[in-house]
Amino acid sequence: MKKQILYTLFILLITNVVDAQTWSLSGRTDIYYNAGKVGIGITNPSTTLDVSGTISATGFKMPGGQNGYVLTSDAYGNGTWVAASGAIGGGSDSPWNTSGSNLYYSTGNVGIGKVSSSGIRLDVNGKIRTNTELNFASTVNGLISFGSTNTGKTLLLKSLYGGGGAGKTSMRGMSIDKWGNVGIGTDDANDSNALEVAGKTKTESLQITNGV
Repeated sequence: MKKQILYTLFILLITNVVDAQTWSLSGRTDIYYNAGKVGIGITNPSTTLDVSGTISATGFKMPGGQNGYVLTSDAYGNGTWVAASGAIGGGSDSPWNTSGSNLYYSTGNVGIGKVSSSGIRLDVNGKIRTNTELNFASTVNGLISFGSTNTGKTLLLKSLYGGGGAGKTSMRGMSIDKWGNVGIGTDDANDSNALEVAGKTKTESLQITNGV
């Protein structure tokens, strides 16, 4: 009863401020606005309900949604429901596409953790992991490059088994320095030797030309 009295007082307050023909009761429990727009925290609402601030609710419902759809928006902030397969990147014209369970990028370069450098199809700032193999499926030779035209680096190939890995010396590996010298069993190839081996070598044939 007390709640009903407070509710009635609220309606009386509203009708004293706004024309009684604008705010109305429905079934003695619901209140509705039947003309114009409503602004909360804003004096000139541009939409049916225009709120200047944060909205908190225990639920949200917008007509048009279907199972598997996601909510996206255009450049003006207008939200719409679209199928999840066409929603990545902002709509059906997105360069991201799906084929069955596969996701692919149809144009341009992709940067992860950074903006992709020019001419690099996939540019990652961080580690890359694969649990099978790295395959160069191409009609031209595969290429692994390291360093840059301004900074020379050493390529390390090491096993993580037993605590080894890049930057660790507990496991032997293979190194290729910035000059192309190869070290096997050492992290640091000798600049004066094209090939340096720390350990035993076994070969079926050895040919030395112009050697000393």
